[in-house]
Amino acid sequence: FDGTPKKHHPNFERIYEEETRALVVPVALKEVLKKLRNDYILVIISSSYTSSIKKILQKENIAILFQDVLGADVHRNKVFKIRMILEKYKITQEEAVYVTDTVGDILEARECGLKSIAVSWGFCFHDVKTLQKANPARIVSTPDELIKTVLEIL
Repeated sequence: FDGTPKKHHPNFERIYEEETRALVVPVALKEVLKKLRNDYILVIISSSYTSSIKKILQKENIAILFQDVLGADVHRNKVFKIRMILEKYKITQEEAVYVTDTVGDILEARECGLKSIAVSWGFCFHDVKTLQKANPARIVSTPDELIKTVLEIL
């Protein structure tokens, strides 16, 4: 795989943006992100388009909390994007944790030597039973659990 974006239906991006426009980031998660931002570099690595993610972050007034957003338009391979971020910010594997709602992300983080925290909510989330099979470092059920869990792992 060379990372070249696959061709989508000509209206894919417009339809995707219409569907995600209604997304709302819970207040509790916003507060947790604000607290984490004080001590950590926050980055979004996604299979969605960077522009779509940034629009949601701006609409929700949380774009400033993230140092970087790397979507599918940057590279299709998340392992590549994780390594880009580690190198860019001079972060070791032990200094980083990947927070995700999918099994695929847990496996990609592991391939990069990162521990992962699985959350049982999100945009494309897998259920707890499915997440457990991928063996993340921890699974959390609420945004409030994230801060404590990040501190324990790092």
